[in-house]
Amino acid sequence: MTKSQKTEKYRNKLVESLLRQKIIKKIEIEKAFRRVNRELFLPNFPLSEVYADASVITKTIGVTPVSSSTSPSLMALMLDILDLKSGQKVLEIGTGTGYNAAILAEIIGNQENVYSLDIDKETVIEATKNLNNAGYQKINLFCRDGAKGWPEKIKFDRIIFTASVKKIPLKVIDQLKVGGLVVLPLWINGTQITPALKKKKDGTLISQSATIGGFMPLRKKTINQILNHSNFKNPKESILICSEKPQYFNYKKVVKLLKTKPKIVKADFKKLTLPRAGNFFRFLATQEPKSVEIFIEKPIAGLFLKNSGAGIIDLTHNSACLFSEKNQIQLYGSDLAFNKISRIYHKWESLAFPDYNRFNFEFSNDCSRYSLSVNPLKEVK
Repeated sequence: MTKSQKTEKYRNKLVESLLRQKIIKKIEIEKAFRRVNRELFLPNFPLSEVYADASVITKTIGVTPVSSSTSPSLMALMLDILDLKSGQKVLEIGTGTGYNAAILAEIIGNQENVYSLDIDKETVIEATKNLNNAGYQKINLFCRDGAKGWPEKIKFDRIIFTASVKKIPLKVIDQLKVGGLVVLPLWINGTQITPALKKKKDGTLISQSATIGGFMPLRKKTINQILNHSNFKNPKESILICSEKPQYFNYKKVVKLLKTKPKIVKADFKKLTLPRAGNFFRFLATQEPKSVEIFIEKPIAGLFLKNSGAGIIDLTHNSACLFSEKNQIQLYGSDLAFNKISRIYHKWESLAFPDYNRFNFEFSNDCSRYSLSVNPLKEVK
């Protein structure tokens, strides 16, 4: 078997898996994944890793990942809700290896209509090399803070973020045509939800669909700026606290609370999927500003939570209620957090257990506020 045949076999096996799982639903996306050789964008990785359905970390600062090639399944889900059409003009925020830009070019059928931004000069240089090697010399790349948008006055039919944001960058939305779609992983009280938002004439954004998230943050500083900063220290914390609202989660107080022996709550909560009740947690995050997801990255003596948890931590009232990986419900301190979760759970139940595919977001024209409604179950396709 030649090297070309071997890589094609790996690539087709991945695509067939995504088709079986109904992650790839559109023929245009299927064809793009079959045509673009991911190994050319990850030249220093073995084929078994290149064509596994997993993100591949490509850059780190110390032990902290800062750049990656997104898992193919998450790429496909986002491309599906981006609803690309032939000939459209697309802006990508977060070039990475260049692989996603090549997929975009294949779907719309015109390399010159793909524009991609990345804040790191070295990343843009490497992506340019990868794209050239793969036959995509006409894609437009530029080194720039993605939150500022493309430097020229261009209006785009579609915009896709491959990095997560705490707030929707207004300068980027200004470059989206009326009626156009932006797809972006958005932090909402400790979880990432990725809506496809349509721009109306008055500038408001209305979600058309949504999928899950799982992206590193959109950075304001380059890797070199971070490394050269006089106050830079490699993170030493043993707990990763996932929230865009760090003011609620003082690290030392969180550790102290999680060292108190928890009650194991026996609650009649149904429809909770593993791990960590992810489907309920996404709804909880839309309802509760102190919802959070945490991961124990290094063992801490005396800590009762061993791997990860999702739920509510309310340090003001010395209360935390967390779902472990096996959906064991652990209550720390007062009952307040559990009582909140119980009320929100019953609301979730009354709405027939909605997940992200039933969430409907509407953002104000300055992107500073949003409202959430839940589509009726019968409307879910």
